[in-house]
Amino acid sequence: MFDYPAEQRILSKIIPGVAFTIFAPSYARRMAFDAAIAEFKSETRLINRQFQRLKDQVEELRRPWAHAGGEKKCKDLQALIEETQDAEELTLLNEQLSDAQFKLPPEISDELEALNERSNLLLVTKHNAPRVRVYCKSVEGLQVLGKEATIDTLLSDGPPELFVEILDAIDTVSEASEELIKNLQLPSTSSDQVVGKTTSTIAPSASEPAGTSGGIAVVTSPTK
Repeated sequence: MFDYPAEQRILSKIIPGVAFTIFAPSYARRMAFDAAIAEFKSETRLINRQFQRLKDQVEELRRPWAHAGGEKKCKDLQALIEETQDAEELTLLNEQLSDAQFKLPPEISDELEALNERSNLLLVTKHNAPRVRVYCKSVEGLQVLGKEATIDTLLSDGPPELFVEILDAIDTVSEASEELIKNLQLPSTSSDQVVGKTTSTIAPSASEPAGTSGGIAVVTSPTK
């Protein structure tokens, strides 16, 4: 008879004396988590569409620069920078590279930065917090505002480092559970079908082809 490890108690490495119990994935918890992050998924789709619009604009602006040899010139300068040993020549080459690089218009840079900030805030508030609420059963050995900590008080007033540790532990327990189930299956059975695993994606930077900074990472939701 197989006894599925439905939960795991973990000692904190951040705060001595603190422990927390993490639920392993189950069908009901997966459904509860999906329901809890419905707003996150909806907002993420909007952010990805806005990002794609900005990326198309950037590509349109880059085209004349690339056609005029801008990309090749940057690659040639970069190769020279890697080869040179002279400090003065290195400074000059870096200045030339900076001048030669494709530069985003300020208004597009501002939009990308705002979109990136919105994406990060969405991940923290509408994905990570619900994930801890669904998969963390309890916290022991911690008081918040003079009372035994609950998941809600941990989120609202507890140490953020512990929140991050719990979030990482949820991933670890989930991965261990998936590996356990996969090892129990016959070779012809797909583990992805059993655990309902999907892949999260990161959208590339709109300015990445030109080697500029200020790109945006837009996150789509995992389903663990």
